[in-house]
Amino acid sequence: MTFLQWSQALLTPVLGAIGSYIAWQQWRTNHHRLRHDLFESRYSIYRSAVEFIGSIMREGTPTQAAQDAFLIGTQGAGLLLGDAVAEYLHELWVDAIDLETHQNIFADLPIGEARTKEIEAAGKIKKRLPDHFSQLDKLFGPYLKMGSVR
Repeated sequence: MTFLQWSQALLTPVLGAIGSYIAWQQWRTNHHRLRHDLFESRYSIYRSAVEFIGSIMREGTPTQAAQDAFLIGTQGAGLLLGDAVAEYLHELWVDAIDLETHQNIFADLPIGEARTKEIEAAGKIKKRLPDHFSQLDKLFGPYLKMGSVR
């Protein structure tokens, strides 16, 4: 066999190998892009929750703007992060609404036992706010560690 015949015989397998390598590289790039997009979406939900807690601690109450941003920012958490995270975010939301409710009730009450009860209930919720940060880190950690983004 001549060199030309050998070249023609090897051309198809070489082109097939090159095509396979390019396809693998494209799959790998798309896979990394998907992982990046998942991280970005999950981190956005995490940031919304952290900012919501921070705004309550800063303002002393969950403002309507903070509530709106939290609800919009955490939309779809169950789909991206699972039921445990979605349930926890709901608990955080309930705490914020309870705090707002107690504050609204005691604002109109005269000094006395009923007002003190509402103030104490609001105080208990406010004291739990810093604990939400560590709980968020614990729940979101498996989804946000770069080596384990899946």
